[in-house]
Amino acid sequence: MPRSGTLGNPQPYTPFGVFAGLSFWGGGLTLLAAAPGIGKTSWLLRMIFESACLHIPSAIGCYEHTPEELRFRLFLQTEAMTGGPHTQPSQPVVEAALARASEAVLLSLNSGEDTVRALEDMLIHDYAFPVKGPALIAVDYLNRVPVVGLTGMMNEEGRSGEAAAALREMARHHGWAIIAAAALKSERFNDGDDLSALLGDERVPYEADPCVGGQPHRRCPRLRLRSAGSPNPQRSHRTRHDAGPCNSGANVSIPRSKRNSINTIRWHCHE
Repeated sequence: MPRSGTLGNPQPYTPFGVFAGLSFWGGGLTLLAAAPGIGKTSWLLRMIFESACLHIPSAIGCYEHTPEELRFRLFLQTEAMTGGPHTQPSQPVVEAALARASEAVLLSLNSGEDTVRALEDMLIHDYAFPVKGPALIAVDYLNRVPVVGLTGMMNEEGRSGEAAAALREMARHHGWAIIAAAALKSERFNDGDDLSALLGDERVPYEADPCVGGQPHRRCPRLRLRSAGSPNPQRSHRTRHDAGPCNSGANVSIPRSKRNSINTIRWHCHE
């Protein structure tokens, strides 16, 4: 067993990148929880796009959308980013911007058979993701990830915690950063600003590092960020980005402590 004086990495929580306003470090699991239609998939796609532009291995595994649907959403996002709210860019300009993220992997997963282990094998053996090293993996979404128990496929209530634990283990084993969209309980769609609003058993919030929660607010979404044990004690990182289907901008503050503080993220839509 290693002694305390022989640690190989004295700063294991150092971020390897900030994508769509969120910091990611190797071995971390982030949950993105919000009601349906708030823009979780679009935000995940933006993260993957920015990561792939920096030539970091990046993938999104989606249990709800086909690769064609994901590509179409990514095209619309890139079109909005290159043209802005009042300009229609030409298709060659959009295609050139998309080409910068051509190495991003868009996967359509089956909720009946594509387990976390299957996703792990697919990324390493089919897409040459590093066995150990920085990579960004997005999963859409946590509660659809299949988990096989002793008596067969587990139900949604029980499998969410197991899926979160498996994703966290995969992140730690390979040094990848993983972010997974997570569902809220239906009765908490409008006030899901604490960890008890997450759908699934009590293991779901325990397995995550930061947990990002969002809820609608008037014309624009209002996103709240709750820390679920983010391990890095460094100061908050602030950035500005355009994200979401409405080409919005947000000032994002990521807490780095283990406190349960809530920060508010407002998306300013340009309609």
